[in-house]
Amino acid sequence: MDQERVLAAVLLADVVGSTPLYERIGDDAALQQVSDCLDAIREIASRNGGDFIHSKGDDVLSLFERPEGALRAVRQIVSQLTRGSLTTRIGLHFGAVIRTRGEVFGDVVNVTARLSTTANPGEVLISQSFFEALSSEDRSSLRLIDKMPFKGKEEPFDVYTLGGDDGALTTQIASRGTIIDRR
Repeated sequence: MDQERVLAAVLLADVVGSTPLYERIGDDAALQQVSDCLDAIREIASRNGGDFIHSKGDDVLSLFERPEGALRAVRQIVSQLTRGSLTTRIGLHFGAVIRTRGEVFGDVVNVTARLSTTANPGEVLISQSFFEALSSEDRSSLRLIDKMPFKGKEEPFDVYTLGGDDGALTTQIASRGTIIDRR
């Protein structure tokens, strides 16, 4: 089996809001809106140097050689896809992945998925390794939320998010059974 290990920024964008949309407007119309949203995510990622890997259900997984391209893509996704009934939750991580059979595997992919599923709708969660791979200028636009525990990981991760216009953070972090509201 041919495989290669590459250093990459991994972006996982999950479309949020499709279940009530299907109920409200019907399968055909909702499928069209979800498909349009997924197509827009893929196009934005590609335009910023992303390599589309796959979509499963309502998500898009892409790889970027440069984390700056992934960050630009995320900013565009967030700004363009927050106006309708659909939005996204996004995870960004950086590290070595294994590419084989047109897919990617490894711990970096798994952590990216955890970041994405932990994010609130409309939010981006970013790992420490992604943060460290950025230029100091790009780092200055991110805000440290806190350490987050992830299922299957022994140590909690420092997690960042995009700094909002008002500087507000909205992620809720579960810490030893207590919710810490970061607003």
